[in-house]
Amino acid sequence: MKHLIAAILIIIPQVAVSQIQYFDSSYTLLSSQTENILNPVFYKGTNPIPVAPDLREHIILYEKGTSNTRNIASGKLTFSGLTEETMLTNDSLFNTNATLAYSKGSQAIRYALAVFETHSQGSIRLRYSYYNGTSWSGSMHIPADTSQCISPSVTNLGQGDRNNFLLAYIKKDAVYVRRFDDGTWGREIRISPDVSNRLYSSPEIHSADYTFFGFAHAAFNYDSAGVKKILYCGITSHSPDSCTVNYSVYFPSDGSKSICSFSQNAILIPVLNFNYETGGSLKSYSATCPGSNFLSIFPQENLPGDNISGSGTAMAILTEQLSQYVAGSWMNIQGDSVWACCKHFYYPVKRYRIGQNVQERNISISPLVRSSENYDCRIWITWNDIENGRYVIKASTGLFFLSQIRPDGLQLSEFTLSQNYPNPFNPSTKISYKLQMPGYISLRIHDVAGREISSLVNARQSTGSYEIIFPSDNLPSGVYFYSMYIDGVAVASRKMVVLK
Repeated sequence: MKHLIAAILIIIPQVAVSQIQYFDSSYTLLSSQTENILNPVFYKGTNPIPVAPDLREHIILYEKGTSNTRNIASGKLTFSGLTEETMLTNDSLFNTNATLAYSKGSQAIRYALAVFETHSQGSIRLRYSYYNGTSWSGSMHIPADTSQCISPSVTNLGQGDRNNFLLAYIKKDAVYVRRFDDGTWGREIRISPDVSNRLYSSPEIHSADYTFFGFAHAAFNYDSAGVKKILYCGITSHSPDSCTVNYSVYFPSDGSKSICSFSQNAILIPVLNFNYETGGSLKSYSATCPGSNFLSIFPQENLPGDNISGSGTAMAILTEQLSQYVAGSWMNIQGDSVWACCKHFYYPVKRYRIGQNVQERNISISPLVRSSENYDCRIWITWNDIENGRYVIKASTGLFFLSQIRPDGLQLSEFTLSQNYPNPFNPSTKISYKLQMPGYISLRIHDVAGREISSLVNARQSTGSYEIIFPSDNLPSGVYFYSMYIDGVAVASRKMVVLK
């Protein structure tokens, strides 16, 4: 799957497809008669491909407490729901802003690391708890030189079952990382550029795919004349006491951009989600960050008002489909009205009204959670709300019936995109497809970097069978992809080879 198309993200359009359901109605996922429960946290650095057995359980972190104290709790999320609450802290301090990463080499979680801020008597320290595959450790302070540190973000370092993590955080307005290996912390290393009077904030870090152990993606805000901008970089940690910044990419400078989170698309390319101030309001934007020479920035939703905190979870539903978000979540704010929003691709937005007295606005989308009996998956959208004067975590669940998808990867009763013939080819090849319903059809050719080479069809077509002859012309020998779009939605892609 990783070798399909390396840089295209298609965003949740609106077409009806039979086998994918709406999200269900909202319900209370977690509540307490005596405490507030809020700020759910998931980790989306694991395999997004639904055939993988490691999708059967995930960890969720959340905060429990009163107005003066908060503790960090952990739960397990399976296809059937939420189980196994464990308190990572249980004290009278204010523990908040948790971050989570874990490694999985099977359906069970092998190792996990939770890092969070502890506020006490004017001091902020970073604490952590470590999961060894069976139980969580007690909460411990990261060594003393991370005192007065904030905004932690943690990721694993790839290759599934390894016990290696990388933590990013803010200290004295700069971004630092520390590596965690088998229970031991490495030294503190600065990764933000040392520019006079520049203040950094909101670091996010995300692992590369399972092929490149030790490689990670990082992004953080920096202040420029009162405007928030984004710097993205690729980093490599070769040992517990080393970290190298391989390249840095500055996002375009127009408008203020505030980082929200990392997720990843279906071919394991990281996707940075951020709020973009444009046209007098905030909009949810994303950017694919596959490396130093390619950065694709695109808008998500554009409902009236502010659309913030957008994120998505990826899944390759079709065997040779372009990478795309299978579901997305974000907050929509219109005056005094606040909505938790979510959608599956092919479906319109579903919104849930949040109480007006909710001050802590947090929304999070889970990774895919696969059934143990078949390949069907669930996704949870979670957010803060108020019930009986206390914070609770609300949720809405989306269900994907992957068992209704044919072995060749094509959706039932919608279309067929055949393999080109001949393949490899020179000087031309025939591409055939069949439509079971009318629609606006696009057929496009891309190279392996995702750049569009040619557009063969752009027209509304009726039900029936079609053939297109594609000449190689001046194309060099190599691998290319032809992709079908129906009403603007990428529905399938196949590989072809030019051989001269």
